[in-house]
Amino acid sequence: MKKLIGVLLLTFAGVVILVASRQAPLETHPNAAVLPSQTEAPSPSPLPITVTPFIDGSQVTLIANYTEKKTGQELMSENSCNYLVNAGFYTKEGRPVGYVKINDQILKHEKESLLFDGFVTINELRTPRITRSLPHDPLTYALQTGPMLIENGDPLILKIQNDKEARRMFALIDGNNKILFGLVLSSTLADLPRVVFDWASSQNIAVADSINLDGGSASTYRGPNGIYPEISPIGSAFCIKEVVSSR
Repeated sequence: MKKLIGVLLLTFAGVVILVASRQAPLETHPNAAVLPSQTEAPSPSPLPITVTPFIDGSQVTLIANYTEKKTGQELMSENSCNYLVNAGFYTKEGRPVGYVKINDQILKHEKESLLFDGFVTINELRTPRITRSLPHDPLTYALQTGPMLIENGDPLILKIQNDKEARRMFALIDGNNKILFGLVLSSTLADLPRVVFDWASSQNIAVADSINLDGGSASTYRGPNGIYPEISPIGSAFCIKEVVSSR
């Protein structure tokens, strides 16, 4: 009888531990939405992707729209853009969540975050980059966003709480230091590194780095190859002008 009671107690304890482990959150930092990333091999993805052409930094401008809240159509028309893609995240108060620099004006200083863990920058030599840390050379445009999707050619593993299918936006740098911006019609954030990497491989694109931009309702893509209007106002946008073949 004592042995039976002991077995039952051990079994009950094991069930409690199992339930507790399944209910444990994915993140360990109180302000984190993403765990540190690792590399993983991509797998095939059928999701459609729409992208701008590859361009150099001289063809890109970053536009702030935090207070004006103009539509993507208005921004595209007023700035004579060939393509327009939303940029970074913003708060309920209409302020950027992380570092933003446009020409000589810094709109927000750098934020420590596991989610917004990278930067899209264009320096004064018009070189576009996606990096983990903010470059120290003179920058014309800089946007803190995230999470990083691909780093040094490797797709990353993302563990996200409350992850859902949504429209996703990204920026990507190739091996020739050219940049493009893209839209994934529907994906979870955790799947996005694999989706982007798999698409790039199918197009014979050698990816250097890629990063997530604001998605969901506050995302837009506008160009000759597609118009995907935003539902909520976009906080900032990348305007691409005078597109010519660069690959």
